[in-house]
Amino acid sequence: MWMNTHMKTKFWGKCLEFKPLGNINFRFKDTGDHFICNRPNSLCQNIIIGNMYIDHSGDSKVTNLRTGEKALVKFKPLGFFQSKKNRGKIQASIMNANGEEVYEIS
Repeated sequence: MWMNTHMKTKFWGKCLEFKPLGNINFRFKDTGDHFICNRPNSLCQNIIIGNMYIDHSGDSKVTNLRTGEKALVKFKPLGFFQSKKNRGKIQASIMNANGEEVYEIS
């Protein structure tokens, strides 16, 4: 496993946004699979007042470079007026090498 840890940060007054710039690489010697994925954005909310928490949002694409299979994971942001029970919700599509969706996770 290796990765690029560079990121952009932006302070928005009451939250801090982290935008990862690099990818994560996973290589499995026993199968020869090599996965590459990018990371979603993260917001550290309520830095000054309130309960601090981290909210992930955006897309993360995972690709198997050996087989061409892909997964697109969408991290749903919590939002201002949404219930905290929705925190951490994701939606994902897993596609074969031809780009056809074979699984869906929601």
